[in-house]
Amino acid sequence: MPKIEEELSPAQRIVREAAALRAHRARPCLVLVDPGIQRCDAITLRETLGDARGGALDVLLYSNGGDIDAAYVMARELRKRFEHLAVFVPLMAKSAATLVCLVADELVLGDLGELGPLDA
Repeated sequence: MPKIEEELSPAQRIVREAAALRAHRARPCLVLVDPGIQRCDAITLRETLGDARGGALDVLLYSNGGDIDAAYVMARELRKRFEHLAVFVPLMAKSAATLVCLVADELVLGDLGELGPLDA
C-alpha cells in the first residue's frame, strides 16, 4: 500500500523531491541537509563526492547555518569540482549556508525559501 503524503518523514520528502529534480533537469543532484554546518561536514562532503567532477551539479540545500569557515570550505569544494552549480533552497539556507549559495551560478528559492545574514 503506498504511503500517504502525511506519513512521509521530512527526510523522505526531501529525497523524493531531489529525485524529481534530478529527473527533470537530467543532471546529478546533491542533497545537502545540515542543521548546523561543522568542520566535519566539509570532510563528509569531500568523501561523498569522491572523485566526482563535471559540468553541472544541482544542490538541494537546507540548513540553519553554522561554522562559516566550514561553509567556505564546502563552497570552495563544490566550486572547484563543477563548472556549473545550481543551488535550490526550498525553505532556508541561513547564516553560513548562505555562503554556500553565493558560489552558485543559479540560485532558486522556493516559495518559502529564505537566505540569512552572514554572521561573522
